[in-house]
Amino acid sequence: MCTLSWQYSPAGLDLFFNRDESLQRPEAVPPVIEHRDGLSTVMPKDPAGGGTWIAANSQGVILALLNNYRYPSRVPAGQATSRGLLVRRLSSAHRAAEVRAFLGNEPLFQYPPFILLVFNGEHSGPSKWEWTGETLKETRELSETTVSSSSLMPRVVPALRRYLVRQALKRCEPGQAAGRLMDLHRNKHGWPDSLAIAMKRKGRATVSLSHIRVTETDLTFRYWPGFPGSNKCAAGVSVLQRPGSQARTLNKENTTGGCRNVHRQKSKGTFTKTVPESHGVGSHDDGSGRGRLQCEQRPWARTDPLG
Repeated sequence: MCTLSWQYSPAGLDLFFNRDESLQRPEAVPPVIEHRDGLSTVMPKDPAGGGTWIAANSQGVILALLNNYRYPSRVPAGQATSRGLLVRRLSSAHRAAEVRAFLGNEPLFQYPPFILLVFNGEHSGPSKWEWTGETLKETRELSETTVSSSSLMPRVVPALRRYLVRQALKRCEPGQAAGRLMDLHRNKHGWPDSLAIAMKRKGRATVSLSHIRVTETDLTFRYWPGFPGSNKCAAGVSVLQRPGSQARTLNKENTTGGCRNVHRQKSKGTFTKTVPESHGVGSHDDGSGRGRLQCEQRPWARTDPLG
């Protein structure tokens, strides 16, 4: 159960991902920067399976994976390979063509059904692969702007969520789309918990929210653990400079009473520093290195320009 939505604008791409999981599953590790195959990659980590559900790299490529509940798994219990390992292995892809070639050679029968999307970092729809457990279907330049999955009414609930996004973006003024999507991913409109994009029902809930913004110059990954809107500080804020300029990485960590600097180091043209939480989702660090160690203790609606 997850929901992915996105919107292109003249400035670039804004992408939002709500991860829905069993509340018995261990909490994920916030996004970390790695250097893989000559690229900087950033992704959270699922400690249970060792993989991830979303990853991005300094080439501007984003990969997102959802469970496909429309089809039953044909893999015997206990023998399945974690679907999240696919995203981790493909996180350094330069383009969708590399993912296509990999999937064409990978023995997919070891994976339960999934939906995989790849954004090329360009103003064109993503490529989408749907694995049913028997066949792999590819859709190029997907025209939709929402993909959702749900173990509850697996055809009805995703369709409802797509409708909510379409309505939210209807007659949307320039510059408002990202804010409206953020509101939906936090369920600010109070839709029923079991159906909303930020969902809750017995034993399951949305456990994290990710926001990735891609522009011509950089890629910004913001991550909030827990139910959307419950954390005042992003547990991870990472910025990757795209080819042609120096890469920089910014990290923050949630702590009792505020945010603190995680580490500061220089490695392969990457440095780490803190930034003010008041920058909020949708803003950008000026690159000056003057980020303050600060977390506003106020509701999201006041600290976040998109809230």
